Formats: sequence, structure tokens, C-alpha cells
Amino acid sequence: MLWLAKQNAIALRGIVALAPVADLRRAWELKLSDTVVADLLGGSPQDLSDRYRSASPIELVPLGVAQRVLHGTNDDVVPLKISRRYVAAAKESGDDSKLIEVAGAGHFELIDPQSSAWPVVKETVLELVTETPSHINSRVEAQLRLEP
Repeated sequence: MLWLAKQNAIALRGIVALAPVADLRRAWELKLSDTVVADLLGGSPQDLSDRYRSASPIELVPLGVAQRVLHGTNDDVVPLKISRRYVAAAKESGDDSKLIEVAGAGHFELIDPQSSAWPVVKETVLELVTETPSHINSRVEAQLRLEP
């Protein structure tokens, strides 16, 4: 979802990313899920730097859309540090990005509606979709001034 936001293919109100692999170079270095990153991109960051630059969310900031990144504190598939680094980079670039660390959750609890982590996911999504971004407020205010 983070990558999709940068493509500007569709208008997005925001992104909720669940334990994302937001840094593909780092994921390759750590050999997350064995060789899945190299398999996806066709090789190493050294051999295919442009592919990593155009696919890795941390290298695409600012995304220009609100981001809520949820990550379980007990995730043993994708290190929490990847999300921490991503959100820090996104904020530094000017994005509205927030990290929500879900205490005690692993990697898969975030997608399981039966898990104790699910209410946090649901609440985050609902908060994001009910927020009115300032650029929308500005547009609405401008339209109201123009209408008789």
C-alpha cells in the first residue's frame, strides 16, 4: 500500500500499513523470508539499485498522503525497527506518518479479526477515514466562498 500511494494512480485519503516491509534494501540485507526480496526485484540492491529505489517505500517518501503504520512489538517476521525507521523518514520528509506499536502482537495478529490486536487496527482505520485532511478543508472553504 505504501508503494501504491506514491504512484498517484488513485486518490487515496490515507494508508494503513500493517507490519510493512517498508525498506527493501534492509529486508534484503536481513534475508527476510530467505530470498523473497531478491526474487521479487530480480537480484540484489547492488545489482539493481534503480529497482530498489523505485520500489522501496522508504526511498519514495514523501508519499503525500496520511500514513498509519501498525506493527506488533513481538513481530518475528518483519523487525519493528524497519517501521520505526520508515516513519521517521516519512515524518522528516513532511508526511503525516504515525507509528502505532501494538503491544504483544506478532506479525499475523494484525490481519486476524479474531485477535486481540484487531480492535487497534479497526480503530486506526476508522480514525483515518473520519479525519478531514487540511487540504480538503481548504478546498471546501474555497468553494463555500465562491458560491452565492
